[in-house]
Amino acid sequence: VSSRVQRASYSINLRNHKDSAVTVTCVEHAYGSWKIVNSSQDYEKKDAQTFEFAVKVPANGEATVTYTIETRW
Repeated sequence: VSSRVQRASYSINLRNHKDSAVTVTCVEHAYGSWKIVNSSQDYEKKDAQTFEFAVKVPANGEATVTYTIETRW
């Protein structure tokens, strides 16, 4: 975006090979001053450098989390 701002998009694919649905916690880290500008799932900001997605993955299925983060330093 500029010399002091970076925007990046990520995709996380989760697979469940169990016979029952599970909830997976995806822990992500970001540094500097950051904000999530777009995400496919709700997230929770845990502290200044950590955020988490709680993703329900169906039995013998898949789920995908996508998000775009903007970081300033």
